[in-house]
Amino acid sequence: MRKRNKANLALAISIGGFLATFPVMDTGFVGGILHNGFLAASIGGLADWFAVTALFRKPLGISYRTDIIRRNRKRITEALVDYAADDLLSPENVMTVLEKEDTAAMAAAYLKERGGKERIIHTLDTALLEAVRTLDTKEAAHSLMPLIRQGLGGFSAETLVKQLTALMSEERYSTKLIEPVLYLAADMVRSPEIQEILLDSVRTIRERYEQDGSSRALIFQLADLTDERLRDMLVERIISYLSGLASHETDGYVYMKAGFETFLRRLSQSEELEDVLVAWKKRHIEKLELEQPVAQWLEDNLKQENPDWLAAVNGFVDKKLDEFTEDKRIQEKFDKAVKGWAFREMREHHGLVREMISDRLARFSDDDLVEFVEEKVEDDIQMIRINGSVVGSIVGMLLYAIVFIAEGGVF
Repeated sequence: MRKRNKANLALAISIGGFLATFPVMDTGFVGGILHNGFLAASIGGLADWFAVTALFRKPLGISYRTDIIRRNRKRITEALVDYAADDLLSPENVMTVLEKEDTAAMAAAYLKERGGKERIIHTLDTALLEAVRTLDTKEAAHSLMPLIRQGLGGFSAETLVKQLTALMSEERYSTKLIEPVLYLAADMVRSPEIQEILLDSVRTIRERYEQDGSSRALIFQLADLTDERLRDMLVERIISYLSGLASHETDGYVYMKAGFETFLRRLSQSEELEDVLVAWKKRHIEKLELEQPVAQWLEDNLKQENPDWLAAVNGFVDKKLDEFTEDKRIQEKFDKAVKGWAFREMREHHGLVREMISDRLARFSDDDLVEFVEEKVEDDIQMIRINGSVVGSIVGMLLYAIVFIAEGGVF
């Protein structure tokens, strides 16, 4: 039974009991205490009914100091927006909750227990195969020839590739490589597979965040922050961030370029890479000639139906993901990086929270807002009416007993 019906039933029982005990109110202590108890319960229930109803509408048509939510909509809306934006969803409070979560452990659990590793590899395969399928091998060969001519000079294949990697770490080449990588990253973020991965992550974090307080779920509903919308906002921020990097005008681009160049320099010195290249050299042409053979080689080797390089990439990615799930130091760095990025983004774009909640509330008509609020707090509000009847009856019976004893009544 709904709380509203229970409250109405309690009030009906109080009034019915008051009327039913009217004839026996002067017959003795029992009749008097029952009558006064029902009377006080009726008064308390009616008073609380009036008070509760006055929040949402005009009880009995009385307009003075009633219909409070509708009359004070602007002030209530401002208070809700302030409370949600500056308290519940403030960067500090959100980070307090996020700091309790081990994002790396969540990611590791996703990779190991929920098929995350397989889905990431599948997504990467799809993106790489699509990128290779649309690759203009003639243009790619033309772009690679200066590097190839510079890197040849009698070096072995493994030394050549490592030299090329080191060469690409130089600013004049790294800047040309970063932009297509950023565009590829943006395309991967837009892919259905990555969208599903992000949606799973958002849903997990949102469910854990809501466990610490029921009011958080209300705020998410007020702001219309569904898992899909949060995922879309995150995707938009990531793509916007990648676009900012591609503009070469942000601090993030400077840091990324430096990190990318450092990665390439370290890769050029990797013994593991040298072993892979030695094995690769045994299966492929060691001597590259002019542009057309290079273009044909790219066409033949990259655009196979089941390219062998894809297995090598998958093996490398699989190994790195395994290292992540097993190495606590890597996980600690990942967790710190994720939380640092999240806090910076929340601080920088916190005004969006206020705008979203304000826009959401603005779309409510007065009647819709009253109905929405009443629906969310109805159970607690109706319990006030029930408690009013119960407490009123107890107080009424207690006062009657005190007066009865004071007047020398005999039980």
